Amino acid sequence: MLSMNLRLAGFLILALAAVYPTHAQRFGWREELQRVSLLTRNIFHVHCGFIVLLLVLQGILLAMFPQTVLERSAAAIALLIGLCAFWVYRLIAQLVMFDRRLWVGQRFNAFVHVMFTVFWLYLSAVCGWALWNQGMA
Repeated sequence: MLSMNLRLAGFLILALAAVYPTHAQRFGWREELQRVSLLTRNIFHVHCGFIVLLLVLQGILLAMFPQTVLERSAAAIALLIGLCAFWVYRLIAQLVMFDRRLWVGQRFNAFVHVMFTVFWLYLSAVCGWALWNQGMA
């Protein structure tokens, strides 16, 4: 069951990485970024690239090689601690760092907010479950 959830999480992360480039058009980043300095624009693009690369690497790891994080080893524990930290931070960011005015009173944005909150919670829970399985509790 855990292996199946790790694979599912991996494929969901890969799907997120695949749609990430569409964010630029959806959120009007090209126009927004014209108003910032060249350095800020470059840093933004580099960070987006790193996020996509990180998502692809995590997705491949979990979707194709779930046994890597399920085997009892120090490396698997270290990987899972990193994965848990990443997704728990993203969950907290969803709940704390985004201003409520972005979704309150806006049906679609509220739906997206709730769906992503559930998504980050699922990824955090699956990685936490795998870490628990390692005997970290």
